Amino acid sequence: MNLDWRGLPPDTARRLEQLGQADLVVGLPGCAESGAVRLAAEAWRTARHRFGTVPRTVIFHADPGTSDEPPEGSAPADGAPTLVYAPMTGAGRLDDLASRYSATVRHVMSVTQFLDARAGCLLGSLSSTITPDEIDRLLRPVLEQGVDLMVPRFEVSRFEALITRGVIGPLARALFGPRLHDPMVVNFAGSAKLAARLAEPGRVGSSRTLIWLASEAACQGMTIGETFVRRPDLSGEPDDLVTVVGTVLGSLFLDMERHAACWQRIHASRPVQTSGTPGEIPGTVPPVDAGLLVDSFRTAFTNLADVWSALLPPATLLDLKKLTRLPAAQFGIPDELWARIVYDIALGSRLRVISRDHVLRSFVPLYLAWVASWITQDRGEAAAEDRQNALCLAFERQKPYLLSRWRWPDRFSP
Repeated sequence: MNLDWRGLPPDTARRLEQLGQADLVVGLPGCAESGAVRLAAEAWRTARHRFGTVPRTVIFHADPGTSDEPPEGSAPADGAPTLVYAPMTGAGRLDDLASRYSATVRHVMSVTQFLDARAGCLLGSLSSTITPDEIDRLLRPVLEQGVDLMVPRFEVSRFEALITRGVIGPLARALFGPRLHDPMVVNFAGSAKLAARLAEPGRVGSSRTLIWLASEAACQGMTIGETFVRRPDLSGEPDDLVTVVGTVLGSLFLDMERHAACWQRIHASRPVQTSGTPGEIPGTVPPVDAGLLVDSFRTAFTNLADVWSALLPPATLLDLKKLTRLPAAQFGIPDELWARIVYDIALGSRLRVISRDHVLRSFVPLYLAWVASWITQDRGEAAAEDRQNALCLAFERQKPYLLSRWRWPDRFSP
C-alpha cells in the first residue's frame, strides 16, 4: 500500500517506514505536553502486558517536545511502546470534528494498515486519564474476540448530552441498528478490517466525515461494542447550540444520505456487546427554566411559521400549534410526534427545500421545545434510562413514516 505521508515531518515519515510491522497503532491527539504523553505511554505499557503476547505498539502523539528516541547509550525499556511524534490536530471543539478530526482518523487508520497492525486506536480526549483497565476493555474485544469497533461509554446525568439523548442517539439507532448510547465516535479501537475499509481507495472519500464510524461499521456488517470508562475532563467553553446542531446533526444527515441503501434494509435495532461497570452519575439540575423554553417556542411558532410550513406536514404543524396553548407545567411533546419531526427535518435537508443552513437553524427552536418537554416530564434519574429507551422505540416505530417520505417525497409534500 502506498501511504500518503503529506502533513507529517520528514523525520516522522522515515521513522514509520523503518518500523516494519506492529500489532497496535494508537493515536493520542489530545496529548499536548510531554508529561501527558509519558503518563499515557505508561498506562498503555501496563495494559499491554495483560495480554498473553504483548502487542508491539506504536503511539502517535502531538507534542513536538517529547523525545521519540531513548537517551543515547540506553536501550528502550522492556515492552515499552514506540513513541512517534505526528502533528495531529485535536477534536476538542465541535466545529473541528468534520474536517480536522476526520483527517486524524484517516491518518491513524492508514498507518494501522500500512504497518499491518491488528488494531488501531484513537483517543482524542482520554489520552492522559485512561487507566490500564479501561485500555484492556477497549482493546481485548478487538484483539482477541473479533469485535471490529469498540467505543467508550460515559455515564451522564439525565440533563446532560441532551442533543444525543433526544436526537442523535434515537435517530442513529433507528437508522443503523446498534444500540450505542453515543453513536458519535470520537474515541475508539478498531480492527484491521475497519482500517482496511477506511483506507480503501474510492470508498470512503477524503471529504467524508468520520465521526459516524459506527454507521460505517454497521453497514459493512461489522461487530460493534462499548465499554464504560471514566468521563474525561474537557477544558474550554462549549460551542453555541446553533454551531453544535449545524456541525453534528448536519453531518449525520449527510451520512444518512450516503448510507440510504443500507439503513432502508434495517428493520430493527440490536444490542451491542457491553463491558465494564457504570460510574457514578454526576449530580445536576435542569440546564434552564423550562418555562422560558416554552415561551421561546411560542414565539418561534409565530416567527418561523413560513419556514416550518415548508418542512413539516400540516398535521404536524397543527399538533405544534396545540402545544403552544398548553401551560408550561403541562407542556410535553409526544415521542411519536418528536420522531416524525426529526425525520421531516432530515428529509428537508435532503431535498434542499430551503438551504441546509436554514433547515438546521430552524430546527434549534424545535429541539429546545423538546428539551422543555424532557424537563417538565422528568421523573428522576432512575427513570431516565426507561424514558430514553421509550423514545428510541418511538423512532423505530416511526421509521416506516421516514421510509415513505424518503422514497416518495412528492406524495407527502407539506
